[in-house]
Amino acid sequence: MRIFCFITLTILSQQLFAQHEITFKLILPEKYKFITSTYFLALEQNNWKTGDTAYMFKKVNGVYSLSFNCDGKYFLQYKVNRGNNNSYESDSEGFGIPNRMLNVLSDTVVNIDVDGWTDLIKRKLRCIGKTGQWICLN
Repeated sequence: MRIFCFITLTILSQQLFAQHEITFKLILPEKYKFITSTYFLALEQNNWKTGDTAYMFKKVNGVYSLSFNCDGKYFLQYKVNRGNNNSYESDSEGFGIPNRMLNVLSDTVVNIDVDGWTDLIKRKLRCIGKTGQWICLN
């Protein structure tokens, strides 16, 4: 019985304290590939710090990627930025997107498809609502 308990506790502790490697790969829009820029990941783990060199993508063989170990926190929220608060990833119309989310259960590779950048796309006026009750966003 002691051996069974020991083995069970050992396996359980390995699951609880396991580290998983996460690799993020950027897929950039063709129209922005001319931009020579540095790309970063802002996430809860680094207090949403833009331009954090510990979370900087490195370009190897034409692909921007970033890898790190996740130890103990298996649910991540994150966004890509170009080093400051004005240059976050956006939708194709230049509007900011919600935080991306990832549930990490094992070593993981994530392809991040970036549609645009908040500072590079002139946003069109976007109106929502119904007749007489419009809200317009810019």
